[in-house]
Amino acid sequence: IHAVPSGTLNLSVPETLGRKFILPLLPDFLKQYPDVSLNLTITSRKVDFSAERVDIAIRKGLIEDEGLAVVPLGSSTQYLYASPDYLARSRAISAPSDVSQHPYIASYVGVGPTSLSLWRGLEDQSIRVHPRVSVRDHEAVLLMAMEGLGIALLPGWMTSKHVAEGRLVNILPDYRGPSVDFNIVFQPHRAAAPNIRALVEFLTREFDQDRPWEKIGVGPLTSKTMA
Repeated sequence: IHAVPSGTLNLSVPETLGRKFILPLLPDFLKQYPDVSLNLTITSRKVDFSAERVDIAIRKGLIEDEGLAVVPLGSSTQYLYASPDYLARSRAISAPSDVSQHPYIASYVGVGPTSLSLWRGLEDQSIRVHPRVSVRDHEAVLLMAMEGLGIALLPGWMTSKHVAEGRLVNILPDYRGPSVDFNIVFQPHRAAAPNIRALVEFLTREFDQDRPWEKIGVGPLTSKTMA
């Protein structure tokens, strides 16, 4: 007989993803498990499980620590976007190579031009981009793009509403940028803890049914689910 999940669970989630998709699910989890208490940290910083007494975290990107248990949640596909205002006053974009002639809004902090990979099916193209703004925050990149400062690579789930409302345009919609994986991570020796097991099963069940970050908007009123 499994023990009933109880006690305090220390959970860390990334800012944008956590606020939009994880946070709205937590009330249902807590209602299902009334003996569980939750300490929630919302941060894009990679937390130290031991030093910060974190039980479980949602992380995006490559998990470099081989000592952590990893349960995949899904992947976020990215596309190139710009504002209608920017496109109206700039050179036309009809191929990936054209992007090199436009200012780029980068979701990282760096210096100078860099390479960006785009895929169409199995075809991979590398283009040179010249960041005008570099910021390690997707919300900031989204704001800069909507203000007409250049071209940005952003997750489809983050932009679909703005595309539908005419504030952003998906340029080169046949091409996608690198996908970002999302995972649940925790220390392997804690895998049998009833409260950790309950939250892992709850989240994987929710996102097996409906992975919102894999819903993309590439046209004014269209969306589709990536398999």
